[in-house]
Amino acid sequence: MQKLLAGALGAALAMLAPAAANAQHHQQERTVRTVTRTTTTTRSNNNYGNWNNRWGNRPAAPPKAYRGRQNDWYRHVRACQQRFRSYNPRNDTYVSGRQSRRCTL
Repeated sequence: MQKLLAGALGAALAMLAPAAANAQHHQQERTVRTVTRTTTTTRSNNNYGNWNNRWGNRPAAPPKAYRGRQNDWYRHVRACQQRFRSYNPRNDTYVSGRQSRRCTL
């Protein structure tokens, strides 16, 4: 009787081993797919420059007070985002202490 149970248990384990290996293979495929996502750089029709989607949502048009070149707006926004955590592209300002200051990068 024990030999019969041991044989049945061995057969059941042999059947489960390929399924576990197959599940592990699918998990590795999912990991590879998420790592190899591509990012795109978009060029808008507004001539504000290039915006990479990895940087977040594309900002709106520059505010009227923006004194830089219009075709360089996206570069300016990205530089300000990297320099100042509190940068707001809607009004091109960041917070320093308790004051809002215009970004001049």
